Amino acid sequence: MSSHGDAGAYESVVVFGDSYSDGGLHGFGIVDMEHAEVGGFPAEAQRIPMEQLKEKFGAYYPFPQYGYVDHMATNGKTWAQALEDVTPGCKVYNFSHISASACQDVKEEQCVIGSPQGFQGLWTDSGLGLVRPRGVAQQLQQAMELRMSGVLPEDIFQNSLVAVYIGTNDFLFTWGSSKSAVGHSSEDAASCALVANYRAIYNELVHHLGVPAENIVFGGLPAVELIPKTAELYPDTLCEIKSQVNAVNAELGKIAPRWHVAEWMRKHMLELEPTIICRVYAVLGNLQGPDDLPVKPPTASGTEKWFDEVHPSAAIHQKWAEHFSKHFLCGADTSSRSPRKTSSVKGGA
Repeated sequence: MSSHGDAGAYESVVVFGDSYSDGGLHGFGIVDMEHAEVGGFPAEAQRIPMEQLKEKFGAYYPFPQYGYVDHMATNGKTWAQALEDVTPGCKVYNFSHISASACQDVKEEQCVIGSPQGFQGLWTDSGLGLVRPRGVAQQLQQAMELRMSGVLPEDIFQNSLVAVYIGTNDFLFTWGSSKSAVGHSSEDAASCALVANYRAIYNELVHHLGVPAENIVFGGLPAVELIPKTAELYPDTLCEIKSQVNAVNAELGKIAPRWHVAEWMRKHMLELEPTIICRVYAVLGNLQGPDDLPVKPPTASGTEKWFDEVHPSAAIHQKWAEHFSKHFLCGADTSSRSPRKTSSVKGGA
């Protein structure tokens, strides 16, 4: 893989987000059973259903039989994990969870997950509807406790660039309802649940985790109108969706510097017929056991832009990593950011 130089002003990057960032076996995400209950997260939400899926299908979700690598939601590394390849010397601490919203909220008989103060919760599920993943609000709690217990470097949040890339599920789970988490008009954007939660995330990062404000980057909403699943579900409102993405991202840019990933997608991923390596969501609802899983993963040419109906291919993630590194790590003007610092403890999960 190509390299773009050293990490510049930062020795490490901390990532909070969803399946577009989840590091699988390499992060603190949905398949990290060792830390699944950190921060008081209920075993019934994640660990127990994930273990049940493994017992039934022989593997954790997402299933590698479809070609998902190391339980990341693509056929290789997500952009967050690929940062270590394209930016020598950069360590990634990845708390992203597949199917996460900005704040999980569950009120079920066997599982209750409340919204921290200042957050607006949104229920999401994963793993054939069985798993209730951490939202970013709960990922922040997880990260705080892991730092306090010594799993993370004590000064990690003071010395790292912190990237928050969340919103795809907030859109997908609510766009068809009157209470869309992203709003339905430019006037809605400033007060929508997603923007309110990004404000709450910013406050948590700065005031509770001690992250310098200049060390925070928001990914915001990707170009969700380009996601093949979006086109399938909402073919008549794609222009409206694009406009709403722009309105929400404009509001997020008022809170913190924004990674312009939506704009990048529209420049490099716009096509009439999206190329998809493996159509997974069409069959997930019919899976009963390991015999229903593919015998071998599908082959890819390397030119496909989408791995499945929702997630970009590893080739796209690689380009995202290069783009992020160029703009926020080695190629960016860091004069207004913190000088390079070193952590007292090396490594991570």
